[in-house]
Amino acid sequence: MQKITQTKSKIMNVKAYLSMLAFLALFKGREASAQTSGAQVGENLVKDLMWLVTGGGILTAIFGIIALINAGRAQDAQGKSEAGWFILGGILLAAVGGGSMLSGVFSNPPGN
Repeated sequence: MQKITQTKSKIMNVKAYLSMLAFLALFKGREASAQTSGAQVGENLVKDLMWLVTGGGILTAIFGIIALINAGRAQDAQGKSEAGWFILGGILLAAVGGGSMLSGVFSNPPGN
C-alpha cells in the first residue's frame, strides 16, 4: 500500500511539474503592456478564440476516432454512428477555426 501511495505522489509531482512547464511555455515573453489599446485586446481575444475553436475541433475528432475504435471492438453499431458524428463535427470545427484564422491573416497582412 505504501508503494502505491509513493507512486501516486510521484505521478502527482510529475503532473504538477509538467503543467508548470506548459504554463511557462505558453506565456513566455508575453509581458503586460501599459499602452495596450482596446483594438489590440479585441484582436488578441479573437485570435485566441479561433485557436480554441480549432484546437477543440481537433480534440473532438481525436475523441471520435478513439470512440470509433472502442465501438468497433464492442461491435456497437450505435457507438460507431455516434463516433462518426464526433469525427465529422471535429473536422468541421477545425475547418471553421482554421478558415477564420487564414482569412484574418490574409485580409489584414502584417506591415499594412
